[in-house]
Amino acid sequence: MGWILFFSIGIPLLCLPAYMLIEMTKPKEERWGRSQPNQAVKGSGSGSMKNPPIRPSAFVGLETTQHPADPRTLKPVQGLTEYVPIYSGAFLPAEHQLDLVTMDDEGNTNLQLNLYNGQLVLEAPNGLLPNRSSGQVYKLGIYTGSIRGSAYYEEAVLNADTRPLAKAELVREPGNKYDKNAVAIHASGAGCVGYVNKQNAARLSKHLGVGEEYMAIFTSGCKRGDDSVPVSVLIAPTATMMSIFRNSGIPLPSNGITQ
Repeated sequence: MGWILFFSIGIPLLCLPAYMLIEMTKPKEERWGRSQPNQAVKGSGSGSMKNPPIRPSAFVGLETTQHPADPRTLKPVQGLTEYVPIYSGAFLPAEHQLDLVTMDDEGNTNLQLNLYNGQLVLEAPNGLLPNRSSGQVYKLGIYTGSIRGSAYYEEAVLNADTRPLAKAELVREPGNKYDKNAVAIHASGAGCVGYVNKQNAARLSKHLGVGEEYMAIFTSGCKRGDDSVPVSVLIAPTATMMSIFRNSGIPLPSNGITQ
C-alpha cells in the first residue's frame, strides 16, 4: 500500500519543482499553455481569433461625394417642363386629401390640373394630390397612377406619344386569364402600353361594365421614340374630367371618351 501511495503521489510531488523551473524559463506568453496573441483559439469558431490583428481600413483616404437630394422632389416647381420625380412628402397626407374637395351630383368638381416637375398633377384648394397613386380621390371615381406591365410592351411604349395631355384609351379585358377585371391602357397608334393597377382596375371595371363613360389622359411620359420618363395616367368620369379641364383652362383632347 505504501509503495502505491509513493508512486501515485510522491513521485509527482518530487517532479513539480523541475516542471516549474522549466516553465519559468519560457517566454511569458507561452507559460502554462496560454495561447499566443492573434493565435486561433480552439473551439472559438472557424477563423476566430482571441486578439484579432488590427488591419488598416480599406477606405482610409478614400474621398466620397454625397450628392444632396434635389429639393424639387419635395418642393415641386410649377410650370417646370423637365421631368423630376415628386416624392410623397410633397403631397397632402391621406387624411387631408379630400378636406376641401367638392363634387356635385353632376360630377362637377373644384379640382384642377397643373404642371409640376414635368408632369400633370391634380391640385386641390389646400395642396397637391398624389399623381402616381390614387390616394383618396378614388372615392370620387377618379384614378391616377403609373401604368403596370409596361416592361412587356417596351416597343409600344417607345412608339407611343404619352406626353402629358395625350389621350389614352381604356379597354376592358374580361377574358384576361390573369385578372378578369383587367383594364388595358392603349395609346393612339401604338396599341397597349400597359394596364391600370389591379386595385383600381377592380373598382373601374365595375363602372365600365355598366356603360358609364370615362376619360383617360396621360399625365407623364414621352414623345414617340423616347421612353426615359415613367408613364402615368389620369382616369375620371367624363363629366368630372371636363370639369377638371375647365377649371384648368385646358382644351379637352379629342376622342378621349371611353365606354
